[in-house]
Amino acid sequence: MAHFIIKAGPDEGSLIPIAGEETSIGRSLSNHIVLNDAAASRSHALILKRGEQYFARDLGSTHGTCINGVRCTEEQPLKDQDLIKIGATVLLFLLSDAQAEIEVPAGSSDNTTPVQAVEGQTVILLEGQNIVFSLPVRPDACEGAPAGPQPPALTRIINATDSLLERKIFLDTLVQQVFEVFTPDRGALLFREKTDAPCLPFIMRPAHKEWRLPQKLLDYAAENRTAVLTDNSGNSTDGVAPRPETTGEPRVAPSALCAPLVYRDYVLGVLYLDSCTGDVVYQKEDLVLLCKIAAYAAASIQRILLIQRKVESERHAAAHEALRGTAKGLDEIVLRVRAIGGQLDESLSAGDQDHAQEACQDLRNAAADLSEFVQTLPEHGSTHPEPLPSKMSPG
Repeated sequence: MAHFIIKAGPDEGSLIPIAGEETSIGRSLSNHIVLNDAAASRSHALILKRGEQYFARDLGSTHGTCINGVRCTEEQPLKDQDLIKIGATVLLFLLSDAQAEIEVPAGSSDNTTPVQAVEGQTVILLEGQNIVFSLPVRPDACEGAPAGPQPPALTRIINATDSLLERKIFLDTLVQQVFEVFTPDRGALLFREKTDAPCLPFIMRPAHKEWRLPQKLLDYAAENRTAVLTDNSGNSTDGVAPRPETTGEPRVAPSALCAPLVYRDYVLGVLYLDSCTGDVVYQKEDLVLLCKIAAYAAASIQRILLIQRKVESERHAAAHEALRGTAKGLDEIVLRVRAIGGQLDESLSAGDQDHAQEACQDLRNAAADLSEFVQTLPEHGSTHPEPLPSKMSPG
Protein backbone atom coordinates (compact mmCIF):
# COMPACT_ATOMS: atom_id res chain seq x y z
CA MET A 1 0.00 0.00 0.00
CA ALA A 2 1.21 3.51 -0.81
CA HIS A 3 1.95 5.63 2.24
CA PHE A 4 3.68 8.73 3.54
CA ILE A 5 6.47 8.97 6.07
CA ILE A 6 6.75 12.44 7.59
CA LYS A 7 10.45 13.32 7.40
CA ALA A 8 10.30 16.82 8.89
CA GLY A 9 7.84 19.00 10.76
CA PRO A 10 5.80 18.77 13.97
CA ASP A 11 4.56 15.27 13.06
CA GLU A 12 8.00 13.92 12.13
CA GLY A 13 8.28 10.13 12.27
CA SER A 14 4.62 9.36 11.57
CA LEU A 15 3.67 6.75 8.96
CA ILE A 16 0.37 7.41 7.21
CA PRO A 17 -1.25 4.93 4.81
CA ILE A 18 -2.94 6.35 1.68
CA ALA A 19 -6.32 4.72 1.18
CA GLY A 20 -9.11 5.48 -1.24
CA GLU A 21 -9.29 7.45 -4.47
CA GLU A 22 -8.88 10.84 -2.78
CA THR A 23 -6.82 11.76 0.28
CA SER A 24 -7.06 15.31 1.59
CA ILE A 25 -4.26 16.92 3.62
CA GLY A 26 -4.38 19.97 5.90
CA ARG A 27 -4.86 21.30 9.42
CA SER A 28 -8.63 20.84 9.55
CA LEU A 29 -9.98 17.71 11.26
CA SER A 30 -12.16 17.13 8.20
CA ASN A 31 -9.06 16.01 6.24
CA HIS A 32 -8.00 12.41 5.82
CA ILE A 33 -4.47 13.40 6.92
CA VAL A 34 -4.48 16.04 9.66
CA LEU A 35 -1.22 17.93 10.08
CA ASN A 36 -0.25 19.51 13.38
CA ASP A 37 1.47 22.30 11.41
CA ALA A 38 0.56 25.99 11.79
CA ALA A 39 2.18 26.77 8.42
CA ALA A 40 -0.19 24.41 6.58
CA SER A 41 -3.58 25.62 5.37
CA ARG A 42 -6.78 24.11 6.72
CA SER A 43 -7.40 22.42 3.35
CA HIS A 44 -3.97 22.36 1.78
CA ALA A 45 -3.54 19.58 -0.79
CA LEU A 46 -5.20 16.55 -2.34
CA ILE A 47 -3.74 13.18 -3.32
CA LEU A 48 -5.63 11.48 -6.15
CA LYS A 49 -5.40 7.88 -7.31
CA ARG A 50 -6.28 6.92 -10.89
CA GLY A 51 -5.58 3.28 -11.59
CA GLU A 52 -2.07 2.64 -10.29
CA GLN A 53 -0.94 6.27 -10.61
CA TYR A 54 -1.04 8.87 -7.85
CA PHE A 55 -1.27 12.63 -8.36
CA ALA A 56 -0.85 15.67 -6.06
CA ARG A 57 -2.89 18.85 -6.33
CA ASP A 58 -2.58 22.07 -4.33
CA LEU A 59 -5.92 23.41 -3.08
CA GLY A 60 -5.04 27.10 -3.26
CA SER A 61 -3.07 27.00 -0.04
CA THR A 62 -1.38 30.10 1.39
CA HIS A 63 2.20 28.81 1.18
CA GLY A 64 1.75 26.37 -1.69
CA THR A 65 2.76 22.75 -2.17
CA CYS A 66 6.23 21.79 -3.41
CA ILE A 67 7.26 18.46 -4.97
CA ASN A 68 11.01 17.80 -4.85
CA GLY A 69 11.59 21.51 -4.28
CA VAL A 70 9.41 22.71 -7.19
CA ARG A 71 6.18 24.55 -6.46
CA CYS A 72 3.13 22.65 -7.69
CA THR A 73 1.06 24.97 -9.91
CA GLU A 74 -1.11 22.23 -11.39
CA GLU A 75 -1.86 18.58 -10.79
CA GLN A 76 1.41 16.62 -10.69
CA PRO A 77 2.02 12.85 -10.98
CA LEU A 78 3.87 11.30 -8.04
CA LYS A 79 6.80 8.90 -8.22
CA ASP A 80 8.14 6.59 -5.57
CA GLN A 81 10.26 8.50 -2.99
CA ASP A 82 9.03 11.95 -4.05
CA LEU A 83 9.28 14.58 -1.33
CA ILE A 84 6.20 16.76 -0.82
CA LYS A 85 6.55 19.95 1.25
CA ILE A 86 3.39 21.32 2.87
CA GLY A 87 4.01 24.23 5.22
CA ALA A 88 6.86 23.10 7.50
CA THR A 89 6.04 19.43 6.91
CA VAL A 90 7.98 17.22 4.48
CA LEU A 91 6.29 13.96 3.45
CA LEU A 92 8.13 11.09 1.76
CA PHE A 93 5.85 9.33 -0.75
CA LEU A 94 6.39 5.56 -1.00
CA LEU A 95 4.49 3.29 -3.36
CA SER A 96 5.24 0.01 -1.58
CA ASP A 97 5.82 -1.31 1.93
CA ALA A 98 9.59 -1.53 1.60
CA GLN A 99 10.06 -2.44 5.25
CA ALA A 100 12.61 -4.42 7.17
CA GLU A 101 11.27 -6.88 9.71
CA ILE A 102 12.54 -7.04 13.26
CA GLU A 103 11.71 -10.32 14.95
CA VAL A 104 9.99 -10.34 18.32
CA PRO A 105 12.45 -11.72 20.91
CA ALA A 106 12.06 -15.41 21.66
CA GLY A 107 10.00 -16.13 24.73
CA SER A 108 7.86 -13.03 24.33
CA SER A 109 4.64 -13.54 26.26
CA ASP A 110 2.41 -11.24 24.25
CA ASN A 111 1.88 -13.68 21.35
CA THR A 112 2.41 -11.01 18.70
CA THR A 113 3.54 -11.19 15.10
CA PRO A 114 6.84 -9.62 13.95
CA VAL A 115 7.27 -5.91 14.46
CA GLN A 116 8.08 -3.97 11.29
CA ALA A 117 10.27 -0.90 10.81
CA VAL A 118 10.87 1.74 8.15
CA GLU A 119 14.41 3.10 7.92
CA GLY A 120 15.20 2.02 11.46
CA GLN A 121 12.08 3.41 13.13
CA THR A 122 9.20 1.25 14.34
CA VAL A 123 6.07 2.33 12.55
CA ILE A 124 3.79 -0.73 12.30
CA LEU A 125 3.39 -2.51 15.58
CA LEU A 126 1.27 -5.56 15.05
CA GLU A 127 -0.11 -7.37 12.09
CA GLY A 128 -3.83 -6.81 12.48
CA GLN A 129 -3.47 -3.46 14.27
CA ASN A 130 -4.44 -1.06 11.51
CA ILE A 131 -3.52 2.49 12.57
CA VAL A 132 -5.76 4.74 10.50
CA PHE A 133 -4.95 8.03 12.24
CA SER A 134 -2.14 9.21 14.50
CA LEU A 135 -1.67 12.45 16.37
CA PRO A 136 1.76 13.35 17.86
CA VAL A 137 1.50 14.89 21.33
CA ARG A 138 3.44 18.14 21.73
CA PRO A 139 5.57 18.68 24.88
CA ASP A 140 3.93 22.11 25.31
CA ALA A 141 0.45 20.59 25.86
CA CYS A 142 -1.77 22.41 28.35
CA GLU A 143 -0.48 22.58 31.93
CA GLY A 144 -3.66 22.22 33.97
CA ALA A 145 -7.25 22.94 33.08
CA PRO A 146 -6.96 24.43 29.57
CA ALA A 147 -8.06 28.01 29.05
CA GLY A 148 -10.74 29.12 26.60
CA PRO A 149 -13.83 27.30 25.34
CA GLN A 150 -13.60 23.52 25.64
CA PRO A 151 -15.71 20.59 24.39
CA PRO A 152 -18.59 19.91 26.81
CA ALA A 153 -17.19 16.44 27.56
CA LEU A 154 -13.82 17.87 28.60
CA THR A 155 -15.50 20.57 30.70
CA ARG A 156 -17.53 17.88 32.43
CA ILE A 157 -14.40 15.85 33.24
CA ILE A 158 -12.56 18.94 34.52
CA ASN A 159 -15.48 19.88 36.78
CA ALA A 160 -15.61 16.33 38.20
CA THR A 161 -11.88 15.99 38.91
CA ASP A 162 -10.19 19.38 39.21
CA SER A 163 -10.70 19.67 43.00
CA LEU A 164 -9.38 16.15 43.76
CA LEU A 165 -5.97 16.24 45.44
CA GLU A 166 -5.31 12.52 46.02
CA ARG A 167 -3.82 10.72 43.06
CA LYS A 168 -5.74 7.43 43.23
CA ILE A 169 -9.10 9.14 43.76
CA PHE A 170 -8.33 11.50 40.86
CA LEU A 171 -7.43 8.67 38.48
CA ASP A 172 -10.41 6.49 39.50
CA THR A 173 -12.77 9.42 38.91
CA LEU A 174 -11.06 10.33 35.64
CA VAL A 175 -11.43 6.80 34.24
CA GLN A 176 -15.08 6.68 35.33
CA GLN A 177 -15.76 9.96 33.52
CA VAL A 178 -13.87 8.80 30.40
CA PHE A 179 -16.00 5.64 30.28
CA GLU A 180 -19.16 7.69 30.48
CA VAL A 181 -18.01 9.93 27.62
CA PHE A 182 -16.65 7.28 25.22
CA THR A 183 -18.74 4.23 26.31
CA PRO A 184 -16.01 1.66 25.51
CA ASP A 185 -16.30 -2.06 26.15
CA ARG A 186 -12.86 -2.13 27.72
CA GLY A 187 -10.34 0.40 28.90
CA ALA A 188 -7.15 0.79 30.86
CA LEU A 189 -4.95 3.45 32.42
CA LEU A 190 -1.28 2.56 32.51
CA PHE A 191 0.95 4.52 34.88
CA ARG A 192 4.68 5.01 35.32
CA GLU A 193 5.70 5.06 38.99
CA LYS A 194 9.31 6.14 38.39
CA THR A 195 11.20 7.96 35.67
CA ASP A 196 12.99 4.86 34.39
CA ALA A 197 10.13 2.40 34.97
CA PRO A 198 7.78 0.98 32.29
CA CYS A 199 4.12 1.98 32.08
CA LEU A 200 2.14 -0.66 33.99
CA PRO A 201 -1.63 -1.20 34.33
CA PHE A 202 -3.01 0.96 37.15
CA ILE A 203 -6.73 0.64 36.35
CA MET A 204 -8.32 -1.94 34.03
CA ARG A 205 -12.02 -2.22 33.19
CA PRO A 206 -13.82 -4.52 33.26
CA ALA A 207 -11.87 -5.64 36.32
CA HIS A 208 -13.89 -8.81 36.93
CA LYS A 209 -12.56 -10.73 33.91
CA GLU A 210 -9.11 -11.17 32.47
CA TRP A 211 -8.13 -9.63 29.15
CA ARG A 212 -4.82 -8.69 27.63
CA LEU A 213 -3.75 -5.30 26.45
CA PRO A 214 -2.22 -4.77 22.98
CA GLN A 215 1.17 -4.09 24.59
CA LYS A 216 3.02 -3.23 21.38
CA LEU A 217 0.45 -0.60 20.54
CA LEU A 218 0.72 0.92 24.03
CA ASP A 219 4.52 0.88 23.89
CA TYR A 220 4.41 2.64 20.54
CA ALA A 221 2.13 5.36 21.90
CA ALA A 222 4.36 5.93 24.93
CA GLU A 223 7.73 5.74 23.20
CA ASN A 224 6.70 7.93 20.27
CA ARG A 225 4.41 10.22 22.32
CA THR A 226 1.75 9.68 19.70
CA ALA A 227 -1.97 9.07 20.07
CA VAL A 228 -3.43 6.49 17.68
CA LEU A 229 -6.79 5.43 16.31
CA THR A 230 -7.07 1.86 15.05
CA ASP A 231 -9.70 0.36 12.78
CA ASN A 232 -9.47 -3.43 12.64
CA SER A 233 -13.05 -4.11 11.59
CA GLY A 234 -11.92 -6.06 8.55
CA ASN A 235 -9.09 -7.97 10.26
CA SER A 236 -9.05 -11.40 11.85
CA THR A 237 -5.37 -11.65 12.79
CA ASP A 238 -4.17 -11.72 16.34
CA GLY A 239 -3.55 -8.38 18.01
CA VAL A 240 -5.18 -9.04 21.36
CA ALA A 241 -4.81 -12.50 22.82
CA PRO A 242 -7.79 -13.11 25.15
CA ARG A 243 -7.97 -15.64 27.91
CA PRO A 244 -9.98 -18.80 27.15
CA GLU A 245 -13.07 -17.46 28.91
CA THR A 246 -13.15 -14.40 26.62
CA THR A 247 -12.79 -16.23 23.33
CA GLY A 248 -16.28 -15.09 22.38
CA GLU A 249 -14.81 -11.60 21.86
CA PRO A 250 -12.84 -10.59 18.75
CA ARG A 251 -9.15 -11.48 18.85
CA VAL A 252 -8.42 -7.85 18.04
CA ALA A 253 -10.67 -4.93 18.96
CA PRO A 254 -12.50 -3.57 15.87
CA SER A 255 -12.01 0.02 17.06
CA ALA A 256 -9.58 1.44 19.63
CA LEU A 257 -8.13 4.70 20.93
CA CYS A 258 -4.79 5.12 22.66
CA ALA A 259 -3.29 8.38 24.01
CA PRO A 260 -0.15 8.97 26.11
CA LEU A 261 -0.22 11.19 29.20
CA VAL A 262 2.59 13.65 28.46
CA TYR A 263 3.73 16.40 30.81
CA ARG A 264 6.35 18.64 29.19
CA ASP A 265 8.90 16.10 27.91
CA TYR A 266 7.91 13.18 30.12
CA VAL A 267 5.39 10.36 29.62
CA LEU A 268 3.49 9.59 32.84
CA GLY A 269 1.24 6.89 31.39
CA VAL A 270 -1.19 5.84 28.65
CA LEU A 271 -4.99 5.81 28.27
CA TYR A 272 -6.45 2.96 26.19
CA LEU A 273 -10.08 2.38 25.13
CA ASP A 274 -11.60 -0.14 22.74
CA SER A 275 -14.88 -1.48 21.44
CA CYS A 276 -14.96 -5.28 21.19
CA THR A 277 -18.55 -5.56 20.05
CA GLY A 278 -18.23 -3.04 17.25
CA ASP A 279 -21.21 -1.10 18.61
CA VAL A 280 -18.95 1.96 18.88
CA VAL A 281 -16.67 2.99 16.00
CA TYR A 282 -14.28 5.72 17.06
CA GLN A 283 -13.44 8.64 14.76
CA LYS A 284 -10.63 11.20 14.49
CA GLU A 285 -12.63 13.64 16.60
CA ASP A 286 -12.70 11.07 19.42
CA LEU A 287 -8.91 10.76 19.34
CA VAL A 288 -8.51 14.55 19.46
CA LEU A 289 -10.79 14.70 22.50
CA LEU A 290 -8.94 11.85 24.23
CA CYS A 291 -5.65 13.70 23.60
CA LYS A 292 -7.03 16.79 25.32
CA ILE A 293 -8.22 14.68 28.26
CA ALA A 294 -4.82 12.96 28.49
CA ALA A 295 -3.00 16.32 28.45
CA TYR A 296 -5.27 17.64 31.21
CA ALA A 297 -4.79 14.42 33.23
CA ALA A 298 -0.98 14.56 32.94
CA ALA A 299 -0.85 18.19 34.07
CA SER A 300 -3.29 17.49 36.93
CA ILE A 301 -1.26 14.52 38.17
CA GLN A 302 1.85 16.67 38.23
CA ARG A 303 -0.05 19.41 40.08
CA ILE A 304 -1.27 16.90 42.68
CA LEU A 305 2.27 15.65 43.26
CA LEU A 306 3.61 19.20 43.63
CA ILE A 307 0.87 20.08 46.13
CA GLN A 308 1.57 16.93 48.13
CA ARG A 309 5.28 17.68 48.19
CA LYS A 310 4.55 21.20 49.40
CA VAL A 311 2.34 19.79 52.18
CA GLU A 312 5.10 17.36 53.14
CA SER A 313 7.64 20.20 53.22
CA GLU A 314 5.34 22.28 55.44
CA ARG A 315 4.84 19.31 57.76
CA HIS A 316 8.59 18.83 58.08
CA ALA A 317 9.02 22.54 58.77
CA ALA A 318 6.29 22.42 61.44
CA ALA A 319 7.85 19.32 63.02
CA HIS A 320 11.26 21.03 63.07
CA GLU A 321 9.78 24.12 64.71
CA ALA A 322 7.99 21.94 67.29
CA LEU A 323 11.25 20.15 68.05
CA ARG A 324 13.00 23.46 68.58
CA GLY A 325 10.22 24.48 71.00
CA THR A 326 10.61 21.19 72.88
CA ALA A 327 14.35 21.63 73.22
CA LYS A 328 13.88 25.20 74.43
CA GLY A 329 11.33 24.12 77.07
CA LEU A 330 13.64 21.38 78.38
CA ASP A 331 16.57 23.79 78.52
CA GLU A 332 14.51 26.23 80.60
CA ILE A 333 13.54 23.51 83.11
CA VAL A 334 17.12 22.23 83.35
CA LEU A 335 18.46 25.74 83.97
CA ARG A 336 15.78 26.30 86.59
CA VAL A 337 16.69 23.04 88.40
CA ARG A 338 20.37 23.96 88.36
CA ALA A 339 19.65 27.40 89.82
CA ILE A 340 17.45 25.91 92.59
CA GLY A 341 20.13 23.32 93.31
CA GLY A 342 22.69 26.11 93.76
CA GLN A 343 20.35 27.98 96.12
CA LEU A 344 19.78 24.79 98.12
CA ASP A 345 23.53 24.18 98.49
CA GLU A 346 24.04 27.74 99.71
CA SER A 347 21.17 27.51 102.19
CA LEU A 348 22.42 24.21 103.63
CA SER A 349 25.97 25.53 103.91
CA ALA A 350 24.71 28.60 105.79
CA GLY A 351 22.41 26.53 107.99
CA ASP A 352 19.41 28.50 106.70
CA GLN A 353 16.65 25.90 107.10
CA ASP A 354 13.84 28.20 105.96
CA HIS A 355 15.48 28.96 102.59
CA ALA A 356 16.52 25.30 102.25
CA GLN A 357 12.87 24.21 102.64
CA GLU A 358 11.78 26.81 100.07
CA ALA A 359 14.43 25.51 97.68
CA CYS A 360 13.23 21.92 98.19
CA GLN A 361 9.66 22.98 97.43
CA ASP A 362 10.91 24.75 94.28
CA LEU A 363 12.68 21.53 93.25
CA ARG A 364 9.46 19.53 93.74
CA ASN A 365 7.57 22.10 91.64
CA ALA A 366 10.24 21.89 88.92
CA ALA A 367 10.04 18.09 88.96
CA ALA A 368 6.24 18.27 88.57
CA ASP A 369 6.63 20.71 85.66
CA LEU A 370 9.18 18.38 84.04
CA SER A 371 6.85 15.40 84.42
CA GLU A 372 3.95 17.35 82.90
CA PHE A 373 6.17 18.51 80.02
CA VAL A 374 7.33 14.95 79.27
CA GLN A 375 3.71 13.75 79.17
CA THR A 376 2.93 16.35 76.48
CA LEU A 377 5.95 15.46 74.31
CA PRO A 378 3.85 13.49 71.68
CA GLU A 379 1.96 16.72 71.04
CA HIS A 380 5.19 18.66 70.61
CA GLY A 381 6.80 15.99 68.41
CA SER A 382 4.82 16.23 65.17
CA THR A 383 3.45 13.04 63.65
CA HIS A 384 5.16 11.58 60.62
CA PRO A 385 3.78 12.87 57.29
CA GLU A 386 1.94 10.44 55.06
CA PRO A 387 4.09 8.82 52.37
CA LEU A 388 3.79 10.38 48.93
CA PRO A 389 3.65 8.67 45.55
CA SER A 390 6.99 8.15 43.82
CA LYS A 391 8.44 11.18 42.09
CA MET A 392 7.02 11.40 38.60
CA SER A 393 8.92 14.22 36.93
CA PRO A 394 12.55 13.88 35.82
CA GLY A 395 15.18 15.70 37.84
